[in-house]
Amino acid sequence: MLAAGNDLPVGDKGAVLLTVNVANCGIGQTSFVNTATATGTSPGGTTVTDNSGQRI
Repeated sequence: MLAAGNDLPVGDKGAVLLTVNVANCGIGQTSFVNTATATGTSPGGTTVTDNSGQRI
């Protein structure tokens, strides 16, 4: 995740590692759904958005 005023150059890559501890789950809880939305501005000034979801 970038702080305000920072950028990620075109063609470059970045990664974020996020660890989440979930408390008070029942013994039968076998999966979770993870969703994320990313928004950025293209070099041409267009806003682009990506929504993703994954059952883990």
